[in-house]
Amino acid sequence: STSGGAPTTVVSGLSSPAGLLFTSESTLLVAESGSDRVLEYHESGGSWTFARVVMAAGSGVDGPFGLARAPDGRVSVSGSFSNDVVSVDLTTLAVSPLIGAVNGLNVPGALKWSANTLLVASRLGNSVRAFDENGVATGVVARGRTAPADAALAPTSGNELIVASSSANKIDVYDGSSGELVRSLSNACTTSFTRPFDVAADRLGNIYVSCPPIDGVRRFDTSGASTSFVAAGSGGLGSPRGLAFGPNGNLFVASSTGDVLEYSGTNGSFVRVFIDTTGNGGGPVDPYGLCFHQDGLFVTSYFPNEVREFAAGSGAFRQTLVASGAGGLAGPRSLAFGADGALYVTSEQNDSVKRYDRDRGSYLGDFVAPGSGGLDQPFDLAFGADSGPAVPTLGHVARAILIAAIVVLTTRPGVIFRRAPRGQKRETQRGQT
Repeated sequence: STSGGAPTTVVSGLSSPAGLLFTSESTLLVAESGSDRVLEYHESGGSWTFARVVMAAGSGVDGPFGLARAPDGRVSVSGSFSNDVVSVDLTTLAVSPLIGAVNGLNVPGALKWSANTLLVASRLGNSVRAFDENGVATGVVARGRTAPADAALAPTSGNELIVASSSANKIDVYDGSSGELVRSLSNACTTSFTRPFDVAADRLGNIYVSCPPIDGVRRFDTSGASTSFVAAGSGGLGSPRGLAFGPNGNLFVASSTGDVLEYSGTNGSFVRVFIDTTGNGGGPVDPYGLCFHQDGLFVTSYFPNEVREFAAGSGAFRQTLVASGAGGLAGPRSLAFGADGALYVTSEQNDSVKRYDRDRGSYLGDFVAPGSGGLDQPFDLAFGADSGPAVPTLGHVARAILIAAIVVLTTRPGVIFRRAPRGQKRETQRGQT
């Protein structure tokens, strides 16, 4: 009701009505998904009456959903179950194909013509796709994520981005250039009662997932097949956290027991305790993130709010590179080195990313200021290389930094921001340990 009064029933008796389209002030088209038809109604004297069937059942459109008027005057109709779009001539009622099912549509819904570009919401694909007036795909203009990136992310050597979802217990792999979802790996940690903490990829493209509740590490090969790589409790492993491959090709795992353990990169067998609970003489470590750089292994120590450096070959303690709380560091969880040689560290407790000198550990300032762009509880970060035009969701910037925080708030090229309810902050920090 335009006057703000009670709503009025305009048309009744429809079977699963979907999209609506006014072709004039007194003519309304309705996509009736339940009968695979498009119906036309006319208004006269305040009442709407049925006029004709614009698109009949049997036209080849299964579950008509979206309606939009094309520049040539025809009506575009999306088939939500036939995964296509057709054009209907309102004069002859001829139905002709516009977009076939081969163009990546997945349950198309709403339609919108913007000049000579047709925008189509791909509902199951969680994206909006663009097509020209001939139905030729011209790109993806927006994309969302079905599973929240609430666990970890990691780039691969093959220009892909691995995104782990703790709540969905799955791994999604995206093309680093286009942002297209390449594949999804369900049951990342075997059952719905377990959840991934960190992910890493080897040089062959195999994906490794640390699974705290089962005290082990899972492996997905390039075909998507999953196996146990590090057996539960192997070498004393307890609630594994961060993962990193060392220069020797072996897998290093941060354990909530206070150790960093080394495993064969070939078969996952236990090799040795690389850093023990004494921090190899440098004091107890609460290890979370691991990063090999040059000849060192750098480890975030969460509750001391420090970053420690160890020899990459022997594990010998070298220094506390970033002193406790330096630059306001609070809750360091992940770390990475940028192309400028500086160390970048997520500071979970104050919603920022800190930057430090690689050799002296001196504070160089906040790379991402507290809460900038909606950043909340950043828990992982990685650097990716520029590789040409990309969808804004995954983005591309030369040597872009990708930041996973905890429910999408906002995005900008090269950045993923996520937010969790404030009440979940402590669970996020310690519930997975």
